[in-house]
Amino acid sequence: MCRAGYKGKHGHFDVPEQTLQQMNALYMQVTVGDYDGNKHLKCANEWKKLRGDYF
Repeated sequence: MCRAGYKGKHGHFDVPEQTLQQMNALYMQVTVGDYDGNKHLKCANEWKKLRGDYF
């Protein structure tokens, strides 16, 4: 995950935007435990799906 989307002298690791948001949502859910209602996060909708709050 740390290389997702990286483009530089060490390589190019293209990841579709949807997949990147899913990874970010899962990472934040595991590390933080709550997105704190911050709707400005790109992964907020994915976070809601992981919690089961969003259909």
